[in-house]
Amino acid sequence: MLLPDITISNWGKAWCWSVTAITALCAMAFAITALTASKKLLLTVCSLTASSCYVMSMCYFAMAADIGWIAVDVEFARGTRTAQDHHPSRQIFWVRYVSWFIVTPLLMTELFLLASASTGVILVEVFLDLVVIATGLSGAVIPSDYKWAYYFYGAIACGGIGYQVVFTGRRAAAVQGPELKRKYVQCSTLVMAVWVGYGVAWGLSEGGNVISPAEEAVFYGILDLLGGPVFGTLVALAAC
Repeated sequence: MLLPDITISNWGKAWCWSVTAITALCAMAFAITALTASKKLLLTVCSLTASSCYVMSMCYFAMAADIGWIAVDVEFARGTRTAQDHHPSRQIFWVRYVSWFIVTPLLMTELFLLASASTGVILVEVFLDLVVIATGLSGAVIPSDYKWAYYFYGAIACGGIGYQVVFTGRRAAAVQGPELKRKYVQCSTLVMAVWVGYGVAWGLSEGGNVISPAEEAVFYGILDLLGGPVFGTLVALAAC
């Protein structure tokens, strides 16, 4: 296997071990809550969040164990050169995208179930979500500046997600009453902030090689915790 020149540090792996433990505990907590839930919506939300945290835990276990990655030449060396003075390569964790491909549609479905949105709206949201993840992975493994074309395609899909969340979902929630609309706005504000954060993190890490893989792990880890367990908790409280 081709070894990358820019790799995750030991403290970065330690952070991944921490997130592994946190998400595993959250998965168990949400699973227990789902088993004791009396409302159908709460049962569904907790089940989806438990599944999401379970997958996240597996993903961070892989990164903590330093597996599930490939080496990709960076577009911007940022002063990093190898002994042979060739363009350096960066450690790209593809396992993270596999996790997002499973997790993010589940979490977005929670939000739209809270708003009592139609099945069609949820399917469109899931499709746009998967496009964003697929374009992110495609751009991450491309060593040339063509990666930014995929970033642009992903940004368009992300704009579609934003429209669905801010307008379509909010209208559906408003039909259910002002209290549910208020709760939906709280949850949707968090999820949109996380989506924007993901775009920034990608540009600084896989895209621009500005931050190290360890700093990348912390950045993405915080976003994953906010978009996973924290978001799931907000939706669960709103569903009570």
